[in-house]
Amino acid sequence: MATDISTIVYIGTTAPTLRDGVVVGQYWRDTTGTVETLKKCTAVSPSITWDTVATPGDMFKSLFDADTFLYATNDDTPLATSPANVLAALTGHAGAAFDWNNQNLNNIKQVNLTDPTELTIVAGVITKTQGFHTVDTEADASSDDLDTINGGVIGDLLTIAPANAARQIIVKRTGNIRFKFKPISDAFSFASPAGSSGIFYGGGFYYAPAADANLTQAAAAVSWGSANSAYGAKAFIVSKEAGVVAAGAGNVVSIVVSGTSIEPTTGVRSAGSTETIVANITAMGANTFYQTAKRWVGAITFTLTVTGGAPATYSADFNYGFNNTASFAERHAHITRFNVKARAGASDTAFNIRLLLHNGVGWTYSAAAFKPGAAVGSASEICNMNTDYVTEKNLVLGEAFGYLRTDMMVHFDGTAGEGFIMEITTGANKAIDTMTMHVFGHVVTNQIPMDTLGSALLLQYNGTDWMEL
Repeated sequence: MATDISTIVYIGTTAPTLRDGVVVGQYWRDTTGTVETLKKCTAVSPSITWDTVATPGDMFKSLFDADTFLYATNDDTPLATSPANVLAALTGHAGAAFDWNNQNLNNIKQVNLTDPTELTIVAGVITKTQGFHTVDTEADASSDDLDTINGGVIGDLLTIAPANAARQIIVKRTGNIRFKFKPISDAFSFASPAGSSGIFYGGGFYYAPAADANLTQAAAAVSWGSANSAYGAKAFIVSKEAGVVAAGAGNVVSIVVSGTSIEPTTGVRSAGSTETIVANITAMGANTFYQTAKRWVGAITFTLTVTGGAPATYSADFNYGFNNTASFAERHAHITRFNVKARAGASDTAFNIRLLLHNGVGWTYSAAAFKPGAAVGSASEICNMNTDYVTEKNLVLGEAFGYLRTDMMVHFDGTAGEGFIMEITTGANKAIDTMTMHVFGHVVTNQIPMDTLGSALLLQYNGTDWMEL
C-alpha cells in the first residue's frame, strides 16, 4: 500500500514534541546530517517515539515494482502503470522518431507498417518518405523505369509495390538500386561433326584466321567473314603492339569496323553500320584484346582510319575475327560449378575440354598461328580437364566419361561484354557421340519488372545504394 505523503507535516533538525501537536501516525522528515531520513511517530506516551521508516528515495521506491512506471495523465494525477500503457500513451504524443539508444528490440510478434502512400516516378526517380510506398508511372504511362530512390538514411527498410496493375514498373540497377545474386545454370550440348576433328566450341564460338593483318596507309583494310552469313557476333582484334603513326600535329589513326550490325534488343538490322574498335592505334598494347559493342552479320571490314591531322604513313599489326560467347543473359555473374557428361564416339588420346572466361585476359597475338581465347594456364582459364586428369584423360570408343569441377567462384561482368565459352579439342573423327555441359553460378539481374498488384520489392539502404533483401 502506498504511503500518504500528505501526512509528512514536520521537517527540520529538531524532533517535534507534544507541544507541536504530534499524534501517532504522523511523520517527521529529519534533515539532520548529510542523509535525510523519514521517521514515523509510533507512540506518544510516556514519551514520543520516532521510528525510522526510509529515506525519501526509498519511500518512492515503495510505490513501484520492477514492471511499474509512474505516469501522469495531467498535472494532478500521477499513477503507477504498466510499461505497455506508457508506450501506448507515448505513441499518441510522439513528435519525432523513437531513439532506442543502440539497444536491441527483441521478441517482436509482428511489425505492421503504416498504409502505403503513392509516389510517382519523375525521370526515373522517386523520393521515399516512409517505409512502404506504391509506385506509379510518370504521366500514367503504360511502362516506366525506376532506377533511383532518394531520401534514404543508412539502415532504412523500404517496400515498394506497383500502384496500378495496368502500368508496369521496371526497377533497374543503373542508378542506386542493387539486386541480390540468384542461382542460375546453363546447359549446352555437343556432338562431333561427322568426319571431322580439331577445335570446337560450346556456348558460343570464336572464328578467326590463323594469319594476322598487317595494315598500312597503302593497304588500310582487311575483311573477314562470308557475305550473308548469320554470325550475330561481336568483332575483335588482338594487337601485336602499339601501332605507328608518322609524327605531325594532331595526327591520329583509329581502327574502324564496318558492315551490317544487328541490335539484339530491338532486332533492328543496320546496313552500312560502323564502330570504332580502337580510337588511337599508338595507344594499343602488346597482346591486347579489343571487341566491339555491336554484333555483326555477314562480312565485316577492319580499316585504319585517319581521325586527326594528315599523317603520311601509319601501320598496325593485329589478329582479328568474330566472337559470340555465353554470359547468363549479359548479367553480372559468378561461375561456381562445371559438369560434363558424355559418350565417346571414337577412341581419342588428344581429347580435352576447357572452360574459359571471356574477358580479354590471356589472349596472345600470333603472326601465323593465332588461336583465339585464353591461353592454357592463363588467369582466364577457369578449368582444364587435361590439367586436372593428367594421365587418365583418354576417350574409349563407346564408353561414357565425365568431368566435374565444383566450389569455384569466378566473376564476370556480362553487361560489359564478358562471359564464358567451352573449348573442345578432339584428335579423332567423331570423337564425341553425345555430350552435355552444365555451367552453374549466380547472377545479378539487370532489371525486375513489377506489373501486378501482387508483386513487391523489399530493399535496405546501406548509405549509398538500396540493396534487395
